[in-house]
Amino acid sequence: MALTQAIEESGRCGELPKLIALHSTPGEEEATLSAIREELGVSVPVIGGSAAADTVGGNWAIFDHKGTTTSGIAISVFYPSARVSYSFHSGYASTQKQATVTDVRGRALVSLNHQPAADVYKHWYESETGLAFDPTDSLFSQSTLYPLGTQTGTIHGLPYYTLSHPTCINEQGHMELFSQLEVGQSVYFMSGTSEGLISRASRVVESANDHALCQPEPLGGLAIYCAGCMLHVKDRLDQVAENINTALYNAPFVCPFTFGEQGLFKGGELSHGNLMISAVLFHKD
Repeated sequence: MALTQAIEESGRCGELPKLIALHSTPGEEEATLSAIREELGVSVPVIGGSAAADTVGGNWAIFDHKGTTTSGIAISVFYPSARVSYSFHSGYASTQKQATVTDVRGRALVSLNHQPAADVYKHWYESETGLAFDPTDSLFSQSTLYPLGTQTGTIHGLPYYTLSHPTCINEQGHMELFSQLEVGQSVYFMSGTSEGLISRASRVVESANDHALCQPEPLGGLAIYCAGCMLHVKDRLDQVAENINTALYNAPFVCPFTFGEQGLFKGGELSHGNLMISAVLFHKD
């Protein structure tokens, strides 16, 4: 697989990488992460993002040093001399609205509690926001602050979530997502704010600093910020960048905007979600 090839080309066969960077076209991110975990046998930090485009229309493209493709993955393995710390967050709050997934078809969510998923989401959205839900309008933008979430784990008794971003209602009336749900999972109606989207990138970086073993002196960092969130706060991106700069003590960083985010939770779960932020920092020893 691509991971084995990347390790071989690095000249570090037999050594676990300290970090994996993964970029892929949307569709098989969960399977890719599962294959990486199975191949390595342990949870190595992964930072990654699904390819975005000028629109949500699916004109994806990724590239590596050998070429470009509209369907596939690009993977890099890191063996840095610097120490690596990481963080992965949603930054959204769970409401009391919850249901069980009872039917999915690929990434199309068909039913919740044996009711049409689009109808359940409409009821949740209108009761939470007081606004009319218009499926003919852009569901992608309507749902940016109100995605679905599945509980991934807990830290100190507090749950954390992986988010799924509804993108549209398809011709069959099913709700298309940018991530995969499974029958039997509990899903929650989640809530976020514009101010939260602006501030949380720096909070994720700060959390990665807190995860370091000593006083943080970051040399630089990688961040993944959801393109859906970026579009929602695009008029204030300078503030987002300033917040990240402050959290990184003005060390350099790279931050692409993606239509899906991969990362390693502090509980050890390797996950693909939407509307998430992932950060990896490099530190002086």
